[in-house]
Amino acid sequence: STDTNHPLDALEVRWDWQNDEVFDIDWTTAKTASQRYAQAGIFQIRLEVRDPDGNIDAHSEFAIAEGATGWDGVTCVSHQDCAPGFICVVDASFAYTCRERCTFYGCHLAGQSCKFTVDPEQQFTLACMLD
Repeated sequence: STDTNHPLDALEVRWDWQNDEVFDIDWTTAKTASQRYAQAGIFQIRLEVRDPDGNIDAHSEFAIAEGATGWDGVTCVSHQDCAPGFICVVDASFAYTCRERCTFYGCHLAGQSCKFTVDPEQQFTLACMLD
């Protein structure tokens, strides 16, 4: 809120851990929350803030949940072997591994950029690969 008449304690927030319009934590004055994901992957988190006048503002951000199954670099034979947000592509050693799906706007992991690669069906696919 930009209204200085509303103290921080008066603001309410709610959290949507997968940006699917199902709010996992409904309106509360608690300003922090945490989420443990059952599997590895990239998830988009949405936070909404409401002031006492009913004005709502929202912000979403991507978060990477770490885990063993289907995580970046794990060998695969199809896209189904990879965690959400990851796809099966050929790497520099000509083995298929799970890599982050991307656009030319960038990748979430440091030291990687979005490059064309080949998936198990021999289709060109954009994935985050080591620079």
